[in-house]
Amino acid sequence: MEAGGNRREDASEFPSLLRRFRERADLSQNGLADRVGRDPGTINRLESGKRAPVNRDLIEDLARALALSPEERDQLLAAAGHIPTAFARLGLADPDLRLVAELLADEAIPEEERQEFRLALRLAARRWRKVELFASDRRSAVSLRPRDVRGAVTPVRARQEAKAGDRPPDLGAER
Repeated sequence: MEAGGNRREDASEFPSLLRRFRERADLSQNGLADRVGRDPGTINRLESGKRAPVNRDLIEDLARALALSPEERDQLLAAAGHIPTAFARLGLADPDLRLVAELLADEAIPEEERQEFRLALRLAARRWRKVELFASDRRSAVSLRPRDVRGAVTPVRARQEAKAGDRPPDLGAER
């Protein structure tokens, strides 16, 4: 998936993506096969597109063997036609996940309000994750470290401050 998750990877991207990750790890097909306990022919067929990457466990084994980041692992899974790991663990029927997805996809909600909702999610998530505040607008991106969200600016105020000045708002300062 792309960073914004706006499209599903084309299955034809899997072979080249796997090869790129393998070569970056400086592994031969035999070396990767050894790491995942598979026949080297399996890796060859996956990279040549002669074998469909239908086995999720194999894809996750490959991701671990290649020491992929969580984002890269999900990119490889998506290219193989599988949902990201967090969605698989949580389940696509989770009511909160569905609500968030429905709100973000609802074209009846103005784009600016959907962006404010994204910002609110990012502000809440910074307690547990390092996140970019405005991921969709790299010019005004702010990298945030996890911290307690007490005293955080509101999404609307953060947007106003980011638009008003040349630099992104100082979200670490107490208001």
